[in-house]
Parts: sequence; C-alpha cells; structure tokens
Amino acid sequence: MNKLFNHQKKASKITLWGVSVSPFVRKVKVALAEKGLAYEQQSILPTLLLNATNCSVPEKFAKTSPLGKIPAINDGEVNVSDSAVICAYLERAYPTQNKLYPECNEKYAKVLWFENFADNVFAEIAYKKIFMQLFIIPHVLQGVEDKEMVETAKNKELPRLFDFLESSLQGKWIIGDDFSVADIALVTQFISLKQVDVLVDETQWPKLHAYIERVLTRSSFSQVLIEK
Repeated sequence: MNKLFNHQKKASKITLWGVSVSPFVRKVKVALAEKGLAYEQQSILPTLLLNATNCSVPEKFAKTSPLGKIPAINDGEVNVSDSAVICAYLERAYPTQNKLYPECNEKYAKVLWFENFADNVFAEIAYKKIFMQLFIIPHVLQGVEDKEMVETAKNKELPRLFDFLESSLQGKWIIGDDFSVADIALVTQFISLKQVDVLVDETQWPKLHAYIERVLTRSSFSQVLIEK
C-alpha cells in the first residue's frame, strides 16, 4: 500500500505542557476532549515567566517547545508546540475522531481565518492587554498593572471586536452549523475575560452572548472548566 496515504495514528500517551490559566492551553485541552483523546498534563509556565520567577526550565519542555511557549505536546516520539499547530496535528494524526475542521474548502478557509483572528487579534486585546494586566502581572509577577492600557482595551478596542463577532454570527456556530476549532479558539479567550470580570453585555451583543453560552454547554468545555 502506498505509504503516502494518511492513516489513523495508533493512540499513544499524550503529554500536554502548560498551565490551564492560559487560553491557548485550554484550547488544546478542549480539542483533546472533543476528539476523546486521553492525556496527562504537566503544569508549567512559559520559559519567559519561569525565568522571571527564578524557576528552572525542564529539559524535556525545552526540547518540546523550542521557543519556550505553551502549550506544547509530546505524542509518543512526536513533539509539537503552538496551539494552532497542535490542533492541526491532532486532526491529521487522529482523523476518525470528532472532526474540528470542515471538509468544504470555503468553510475550511473561514475556520482557519477565525482561528487566526482569535489567536492573534482577539488575544492581543483580551489576553495580553486585559487578562495579563489584571491577573498575570499582579498575581504571578508581583507587578503593577497598566490601568490606562486596560481601560482603553475594555472601553474602545474590545467593543469593536464584539461588534464584528456579533455581525459575523449567522448560525449556531461561528461558521454556520459546523462546530470547529475556530469556536474553541474564540471562546477560550472569552473565558479569560470572564475570569477578570469582563463580560459580554447580553443587551448590546445578544447573538454573541448566546453563542458563548451555547459553546460553554458542550461537554468538552464543561470538562475543562471543572479541571481548572
């Protein structure tokens, strides 16, 4: 048989590196839950924060994540880092499990676009400018948050993104009726906002509010939220 064809990878012991407070680690945990894949988690901060808090960097983590970022996984002998790359890898390695990417080329492209939007544009505001300032800096690094940055992000930048997402929702999920990795990537960022009491106003963004609640009722999200 032609070895170029992809086959279902035999399940091996998956190790997930990272702390669950990270939306990107949560994203991978939800993806693993959606696919029904067992794993063990090694809770670890990214190398930048390990160095800042005078903690050593485990050799295996350094090998698994060359840039020192979380999440990263070991799947047998395979090392993968970056949440988007990990999710894409899981889809290829375990194709018969619950699919996170649609077959339709157009929908596939839209899913990739919204995943990138969530991981970069949305995360830049929700995670870096709000969550990190209100949680990571004061509670992990023992520093002082930039209040002006937080207020600008909350009152000016975030509402524009909420408006965009409200107008983008035309079905049950962000891409119509197909639940995908894009939904996982988006809502894990909303969880970070909720953890610092930044919520979506139901009267101003009713479709977005209902969408978030709908995603959070999935068993994969419920499982991850219980584990946090």
